[in-house]
Amino acid sequence: MKNSYDIPELLRQRALQKYDPYRHDKRRPFTRRHLWKALFLTNAVWVLLLGASLFAVFTVAGWYWTQRSMKIAEMEHSRQLESEINRLARLHSYSTTQTMKLAEDIQSVLDTANGTRREFLENMLPHALRLQALYRIPASATIGMSIYESGYGRSDLARRNNNYFGIKAFRDWNGPRVNMPTVDLGQRVRADFRAYGSLGESVQGYADFLRNRSRYQKAFRHYQGDAFVGEVARAGYCPDADYTDQVSKIIRRHNLQILDLPPESPMVTLEMLADQGLPGLIEWPRLELQEVLNPVPGDSVMSRPAERQIVLLNQ
Repeated sequence: MKNSYDIPELLRQRALQKYDPYRHDKRRPFTRRHLWKALFLTNAVWVLLLGASLFAVFTVAGWYWTQRSMKIAEMEHSRQLESEINRLARLHSYSTTQTMKLAEDIQSVLDTANGTRREFLENMLPHALRLQALYRIPASATIGMSIYESGYGRSDLARRNNNYFGIKAFRDWNGPRVNMPTVDLGQRVRADFRAYGSLGESVQGYADFLRNRSRYQKAFRHYQGDAFVGEVARAGYCPDADYTDQVSKIIRRHNLQILDLPPESPMVTLEMLADQGLPGLIEWPRLELQEVLNPVPGDSVMSRPAERQIVLLNQ
C-alpha cells in the first residue's frame, strides 16, 4: 500500500520543532557577552584565592612574631624572677631546696590560669607575698579575695579606681572616693568606695583596713587562707552568706594554699626590708615565673625547647 504524505504539514511540524523556545536541546551561539562573563568569574576566583593566601601568610607571620616576642619577653622576666625569688629567700633565710620549692609553687599557681586571669595572678602575686611576709596575711587569702571582689581585675571599680577588694569609703577615709552601684544582701544599692592610684596602693589599703580594725584581729591567728577569710567574713567584711565558700573555691581552683607560710616562719619587718635594699610595697616589681629558653648561638629562638632554670644569686 502506498503511503501518502502531506508535505506542507510535515514542513510545518519540523519548523515548530526547530524553533520551539521550550525545547531543552536548543543551543545558543557563544557571544562576546558570554566571554566577558567567563573572564570576570575566572578573575574573581583568582582574586579570592590570592586574598585568602595573603591573609593566611600574614596571619601565620603575625602569630610567629607574637610568639617570638613572648618568648623573648619570658627570658627577660625570668632574669627578674631570679632576683625576686632570692630576695624572698634571703628574707626568710631559705635554703637552696626551699628556694626551688618556692619557685615551683609559684609556677604551679600560674599554670592554673591563662590569658587575662594569668596576667592578674602575675600582677597580684608579689604584693600578696609581701603582705604575707610583713603582716601575716596569708597570700592565698589576699589573692582569693581580690579575685572574688574584682573579677580578676575586670570590675569597673578595679579598672577605673584600682579598688581590687571592694573596700567602701567610710567616714574615717580621707582619700579619694567614688559612688557606684553595688549589691548588698541581694539588693541593688549605691555606696561610696575607696579609689586608689595603683594596684600596689589598693593592696596596702586592704592590709591597713584589716590591721587597723579590732574586729578583724582574730583573723590574724590563722595561717591558712580559707580560715583567715572565714574569720574576716564573720567579722562583717562582706554580707554575702556564701562569701567564704566562694573565696575558698577560688583558692582551690588556683592551688593558692601552697603559697601560705607555716606558723614557724619568721616575721619580716620594714627595717629588714630596708636592710636588704628592697623597694617598698607599691614599687615592688612584677613577679613572673615563666619557661626559660636556652638559645644556642646560630639557633632560632623558636626551635629551642623550654625548660625551668632558676639561678640562685649570692650563694
